[in-house]
Amino acid sequence: MALKYFGTDGIRGEYGGPSLNDGIAFRAGTAMARLLKQQHEIEDPLMVVGRDTRASGLKLIAALGAGFRSEGGAIESIGVAPTPGIAKVVELGNAVAGCAVTGSHNPSKDNGIKFFQSNGTKPSESFELVLDRSVGEVATPKETDFPAIEDSFTRKTDWYVSRVRGAFDPGLLSGKRIALDCANGALS
Repeated sequence: MALKYFGTDGIRGEYGGPSLNDGIAFRAGTAMARLLKQQHEIEDPLMVVGRDTRASGLKLIAALGAGFRSEGGAIESIGVAPTPGIAKVVELGNAVAGCAVTGSHNPSKDNGIKFFQSNGTKPSESFELVLDRSVGEVATPKETDFPAIEDSFTRKTDWYVSRVRGAFDPGLLSGKRIALDCANGALS
């Protein structure tokens, strides 16, 4: 069965278009909370979210969060962070899920929604299939002016930074020239 909303790496597209907009983000948040409640047999699942620097990220997180909260879930935002950092904070922060709102290397008009399991990995194909179907079953909200999600979980990114720093010997890059292509990513 083909997926309607999810592609090779989450829900992606030009922000405001038919494949990615605030209504779809709300529906994805709602569907995710419902599935996590069933899967983990809990009433108030915690999802950690983060984003890259695209302007649409704040609106997508607000819509996603409104949907997730509408089903009793709690959202903690770590703000602007790289996708691997978000995945690691999900694992270290004892959340049942995570979400990166990022368009990766795509043009700034594009964006995406990538979910993570509690261990910081991508959802299984079977979970993504059920989630995709569930997004289609959620009604699009009439109101799409969602309240912003405050970045309240930023101290958790310290865990990620310390892990990355600990992976390299001090002075490893001394005397080397470094070129960065940050495009629209969180590290820019």
